[in-house]
Amino acid sequence: MAEVFGVVASGIGIAGVAAQAIDGIRKLQTFCDDVRDAPEEIKYMTNELEVLLSTTAGIEAQIQRNASMCQSLNPTPALRFVNQSVMSLNAVIQKLNTEITQKRMLGSIETAWKKKVLEAHMIKIERSKTSLGLAISAYST
Repeated sequence: MAEVFGVVASGIGIAGVAAQAIDGIRKLQTFCDDVRDAPEEIKYMTNELEVLLSTTAGIEAQIQRNASMCQSLNPTPALRFVNQSVMSLNAVIQKLNTEITQKRMLGSIETAWKKKVLEAHMIKIERSKTSLGLAISAYST
């Protein structure tokens, strides 16, 4: 009877180790995919930031032209918030882009390691864009 429990416990232990190994292999595969896709992801983020900065510059110019219309609901602080978020992410991206350009594989690995940092910056940008959208809505009504 004790042997049966021993065999079952060993089987459960082996299954647990196999599950951990499979999980480790999946994480390694995801990391390798992130390394391979890093240069394209950085290019995409750079383009997205350029579009966002161009858009905020246009909004700011429009506000300056219409400054006398409504002083109390000025969305300029929200614009500054977006620009700060963009500049913060841009600094990280430029550093990673330089590393990718100089040492493609090492730069790609560095980018993959910083994926969570990049995602955190993107979340900040999304929040700031939401604030800007609200400010512009209030300003234009």
